[in-house]
Amino acid sequence: MAKRTNGSEKNRKEPLAGVARRLWAFSGNECAWGDPHCSTRLVTEEGAWVGKIAHIIGAEPGSARHEAWDGQDVDQLRDFDNL
Repeated sequence: MAKRTNGSEKNRKEPLAGVARRLWAFSGNECAWGDPHCSTRLVTEEGAWVGKIAHIIGAEPGSARHEAWDGQDVDQLRDFDNL
């Protein structure tokens, strides 16, 4: 489990099965973080995944925009439309 800066454990909610592959396919294997000119490859020529997947609405209470979540289905936070 990942650790927070204060040393406590973080309950990271990983993407649903197949979602990482779908994100990679839609991205064209290029970075989509903030800078429209970012062309960093997400998967190296050797096949190593170097990209980071982030939630739009944070999956954990207290995380960014978590208060915007309607609280109904936790899998919505791990699905394609929230990553």
